[in-house]
Amino acid sequence: MDNPYAAPKTALAETDESSLQIKRVVSGQKFMISALGLYLLLIGAYAVIAAQDAGKVTVEALSIASLVVPVCCLVLAIIGILKVGAGMGRSRLARAFHVFCLFLPTINLIILLVINARATRFLKQAGYSVGLFGARG
Repeated sequence: MDNPYAAPKTALAETDESSLQIKRVVSGQKFMISALGLYLLLIGAYAVIAAQDAGKVTVEALSIASLVVPVCCLVLAIIGILKVGAGMGRSRLARAFHVFCLFLPTINLIILLVINARATRFLKQAGYSVGLFGARG
């Protein structure tokens, strides 16, 4: 006779773990896409301010925006890279290297685009439909 108190022997644990990993990749990708969008808006704003007369814009507003927005972009990118890396099973060393690369100008945008492409490929292989703003559903 079987033990009535034994844990059930099903594949639920494996399904839950893979589902959790996919959810991490989905949410991490959304963070990375948000960071990438903010970075691009910030670059556009800097270009517009440089093209116009800088005397019209107050120094205080410009300095606050130039400090707060990049920090927000960096935090979003770090969270996104850590979540995507954990969901895709990347090593801690690889995730640390990617986070380090976020502090390097221009390399940070390349890293975000490459990791986003890998996350998109991972989600498509898992059967998700992925659009411009990440996975749907």
